[in-house]
Amino acid sequence: MTDVRATIVTDDDRHGDSRERIIDAATALFVRDGYRATSLKAIAEQVGMSPPALYWHFESKQHLFLASMEHLLETFMASVEARLTGATPPALLRQFVTAHAVWKLEQREAAGAYTMALGMRDIVHTLSPRHRRSLVAKQRRHLDRLRGILDAGVAGGAFVIEDIRVTAFAIITLCEHVQSWYDPTGELSPDDVAERYAELVLAMVRAG
Repeated sequence: MTDVRATIVTDDDRHGDSRERIIDAATALFVRDGYRATSLKAIAEQVGMSPPALYWHFESKQHLFLASMEHLLETFMASVEARLTGATPPALLRQFVTAHAVWKLEQREAAGAYTMALGMRDIVHTLSPRHRRSLVAKQRRHLDRLRGILDAGVAGGAFVIEDIRVTAFAIITLCEHVQSWYDPTGELSPDDVAERYAELVLAMVRAG
């Protein structure tokens, strides 16, 4: 007789460690193999479950993918927002840039998944419109946070910016691709690189 414990997940597990383990395993596989090549069976094997058990947590692979990407985006944004303690726009901009760059360099695997979520290139059409809107809204929150800092800096005379929208996208792009050239065995630490990026960005907005 089949042991029901292998396929049935309790209500307590449903929103606890099991869900988190599933998301962690799924994220790793989505990053390594891509969305289409990652099966629910492979994810289930990673967490020691049967495929039917996953449906207690997620109704489809789309929902699981969305949860994985949302989890990464939330983790990233929480890390950045926790460091935004400055009292002035220049201080906040420095903290925003350093927090973004440090996370990208110290969380390289997670950062790869985050970049994939931002791009959504070949997999965007596999998500429902509602799922796409959910991810875009979270991505937008990060960009809006930066634009708010730039707006405040311009309004207070701390920044000179001709086009805040273009400048915000330029800063995000700069930070997003920092690990494309960074050598973890080199002389510069993630904090060193982040500080240099902050200086570049402050020069970009002509902060005094």
